Amino acid sequence: MSTALLAMESPLDNPNHPDRHVIWVLNEILTGVFIIELLIKIAAKGMAFNGNGSYLRNGWNVLDFLIVMASIVDFIPGV
Repeated sequence: MSTALLAMESPLDNPNHPDRHVIWVLNEILTGVFIIELLIKIAAKGMAFNGNGSYLRNGWNVLDFLIVMASIVDFIPGV
């Protein structure tokens, strides 16, 4: 769903169009869900120093972490 929302966005769209607001709200909701998922995985596996099963010892989890951090940065005004 997140990828579909990204595909629907265009820099040429009118920023005041209601669709842009709906996309923004859905993006906020999905980012919240992804942050909760990240925190649950870190709580269950440990961040990095709990052995080979730690969250950041898996390449896919590192990618997931970077994507979630980029999503959070996207919400910072002026960035």
